[in-house]
Amino acid sequence: VLNINNWHKSRKYDVISCLNLLDRCDRPLLLLNQIKEALQPKGVALVAIVLPFLPYVEVGPSDHKPTELLPIRGQTFERQVDSLIHDVFIPSGFQVIRWTRVPYLCEGDLRQSYYWLDDAVFLIESVE
Repeated sequence: VLNINNWHKSRKYDVISCLNLLDRCDRPLLLLNQIKEALQPKGVALVAIVLPFLPYVEVGPSDHKPTELLPIRGQTFERQVDSLIHDVFIPSGFQVIRWTRVPYLCEGDLRQSYYWLDDAVFLIESVE
């Protein structure tokens, strides 16, 4: 198990998975930068994110808002995918190799036992 603050400095990886973390971490752009730093040349990252994008950080301020916001625009799944590619991944130094839409079942609450959401899953690689 690697330290959460230094995992990206210990070695280089061929594949890194980041599944449903970007909407739950305090600094998602920093995390993408760490992923890029930790990838081998020709390495890939598998990134999944629930859309529509609703960030919620469980640890930290009582408002549960991240200190770093992803600049995701649009109201529909398709527009948010386009924004993720053009406003997040490309400016972060990644290119999208493939992406898909998959169902994401998550824990429910007192009103409903589970929720069916849409997950966008991207295979990305560094362009540098």
